[in-house]
Amino acid sequence: MKILYISTVFPKEEENSTIYTDLVEGLIKKGDQVTVVTIEKKLKPFQYKTLKERGATVFRCGCFPIYNVNFLLKGIGIVFLSFFLERIIRKINIKNFDLLLYEVPPITLEKIIQKIKKHYQIKTFLMLKDIFPQNAVDIGLMKKNSFIFKYFKRKEESLYDVSDYIGCMSKENVNYILKHNPKISKEKVCYFPNTKKDNGNKDIDFKIKKEKLQFVYGGNMGLPQGVLNIAPAISYFKTDEDIEFIFIGRGTERDKISEYFKEQKNVKVLENLPRKEYEELLSKCDAGFIFLDSRFTIPNYPSRTLAYLEKGIPIIAATDKNTDIKNLILDNRVGLWSCSDNINSLIENIRIMKENKEKRQEFSKNARELFLKEFQVEKSVELLHKYINQ
Repeated sequence: MKILYISTVFPKEEENSTIYTDLVEGLIKKGDQVTVVTIEKKLKPFQYKTLKERGATVFRCGCFPIYNVNFLLKGIGIVFLSFFLERIIRKINIKNFDLLLYEVPPITLEKIIQKIKKHYQIKTFLMLKDIFPQNAVDIGLMKKNSFIFKYFKRKEESLYDVSDYIGCMSKENVNYILKHNPKISKEKVCYFPNTKKDNGNKDIDFKIKKEKLQFVYGGNMGLPQGVLNIAPAISYFKTDEDIEFIFIGRGTERDKISEYFKEQKNVKVLENLPRKEYEELLSKCDAGFIFLDSRFTIPNYPSRTLAYLEKGIPIIAATDKNTDIKNLILDNRVGLWSCSDNINSLIENIRIMKENKEKRQEFSKNARELFLKEFQVEKSVELLHKYINQ
């Protein structure tokens, strides 16, 4: 199968890897030919370059920033993103491609997809990683009756309409999309989970003290995660010398989080790490945190879950009640869950995980087994071929 993949998150091989680069490598291993069109923050708008990376032909173009900037600048970047990507896509001979693959976010690619589909009769597959703009409404970044909400809502509906398949991260995501978009055909909405390449769960040495238990949070630190909301639960253990909390990543709230914990000796706030170094650190940790704002009405499904499962790390989740991360954790016995507006429950779960070694061992074993069974990248490759060829 010959695939054209439009992505905003495709790091260079020497810099990092993601679930998206893993998917491309998995497709190429299967025998597919993949061409990637992506953005490059080091390039100026209108600049582009073509490279051979990870076995794929990769077109990188410059655009306005859309990551690690405030909500206004991100919005501007997303609005103009299609313009920059389309200039590059025009340079590609699309007529021989079998599939057009793309993800949300961002939500503003519908015009590019419409043009390509109209002229080349190519199948289109949307990997839905975020339900926008409703997620922005949930956490107070946007009002539901505002002009900006209506603008992005039309974009969302158009993108769903032009997509032959809408691949959702979880079963609850499938249900949500069908319930809130009654015009969408049931046949086009399918289960397409986040998956990753298995790099093992070896006990790799890392330069962090091991006389303490180490509980880690790795990922974005923005408003959707609501890390500051649960920070009092971490502060509850500020005099506990047997545990260390490690926060790794970027995001609009990272500096505030660092400032909040600056006097707490058993908390470290680290910069974002390349995947290899991050996974080396994870392999030495005893539990991993998942946080989501309690106000969410959409079923978010954080991708950081994958790394925890892969490394066999027990999970402590504090999320909204609508995500089916809760079901995954409790049904498969891979960790503990509480609603993120209940600080006392989170404190109790941290205490249980800290004091009960047998539970940690059970959760660890179950987590690794669940990853191997359900979340290796080969599953996504298999599902994509199944949907496209049916």
